[in-house]
Amino acid sequence: MARIRTKIPEVALCLPTSIVTMRELLSGVLRYAQLNGPWSIHIIGGRDGEQRLLTSAEKGSFSGMMIYMGDGIGDGYYEPWMDTSKTPMVLAHLSDKMLQSDHPMNQKHRVMCDNRSVALGAAHHLLERKFNHFAYVGEVHDVSWSAERCALFQETIEHAGFPCALYPKLTEKEQNDFLSEQIRLSQWLKTLPKPIAIFAANASRALQVMDACLKVKIRIPDEVAVLGVDNDVMICETTHPQLSSIQMDTERAGYEAAHTLDQLMRGTRLKQRIIQYGFSSLSSRKSTETPLLNDILVSRAREMIRINMGTSITVSDIVNHLDVSRRLLEIRFKKATGRTIYDAIMQIRLERAQNYLRQSAMPVEEIATTCGFVSASHMGTYFRKAFGMPPASYRQMQRTDSCH
Repeated sequence: MARIRTKIPEVALCLPTSIVTMRELLSGVLRYAQLNGPWSIHIIGGRDGEQRLLTSAEKGSFSGMMIYMGDGIGDGYYEPWMDTSKTPMVLAHLSDKMLQSDHPMNQKHRVMCDNRSVALGAAHHLLERKFNHFAYVGEVHDVSWSAERCALFQETIEHAGFPCALYPKLTEKEQNDFLSEQIRLSQWLKTLPKPIAIFAANASRALQVMDACLKVKIRIPDEVAVLGVDNDVMICETTHPQLSSIQMDTERAGYEAAHTLDQLMRGTRLKQRIIQYGFSSLSSRKSTETPLLNDILVSRAREMIRINMGTSITVSDIVNHLDVSRRLLEIRFKKATGRTIYDAIMQIRLERAQNYLRQSAMPVEEIATTCGFVSASHMGTYFRKAFGMPPASYRQMQRTDSCH
């Protein structure tokens, strides 16, 4: 039977907030505490100069703790006293060393990722896009969660009857310096058959793949489609093109982990709980759009539009650059995309204008110039036609929605 509390519990949450999944986990814990508290919460997010409360933790001053132990981050800092500590705790991930069956940390309550659901979600999404070639680019240190995603993704793709290339393991120097690795990654990408769909271990790794493609002029998504994990909006919404990514139900796992910790702090004896989170949904963006590589000319035209979306590029500029007749390019572009070249230019300008209206305080006149329109009235005409309202009304509506 759970004991009655006589004081508010002191809870330490040692979760690195630089990792998006840990921020989501933290959000779930805080939501639980808000509904079922009060808790006195101390967040240790791994920032420079932060008060880490190590002495208090060692002395058992906390009622409960949730600690991130993944990828070796918590090994040296928390592990030395954790095995003997009587403080109720739930661990968030374990380093590869701790995952060994005889390691004492492996017996504690913990949160972990269901990599099978992530790999299957990635494979099914890319298979639905009708690719014939696939590849996987893993986490730089080839840690177990990345290797597990790799094996399950490869198995699913090959079971569907398609080849799956694997990016080779890195040297120690390459693991610690992307500039050292970038040439190798770029050259590997050039050797792959096109079009190809690449599943990257996480969002930051997907960003590196996209950067390497840019360096060697590989077009995304026409030649290479890229899918990441974590759906870190800061990354996914700011890449060119925007990055498709898997969203995981980490916040739900954080809520369940907080419930487990709450029971432990109340004196309830529990069998080991392993709380899993995994694939929740997929945010499909332009990086995994169905490729148009069956017409190289159209792909090159689309790429030129994309990289010049902040200029007043014209159809004539594209025709002259590709050195083809305007009529030929117009016919092939309309056949492949269902719209004219001019319409495609306007669409990408309008999408960029939408982003500025949502995310900045830039005046409408300046947005129009930045997005390649002749004037604010020129942008307004096309904006009203596309979205049924002037730019200023769209901005006001977005601000109103964000307040609710």
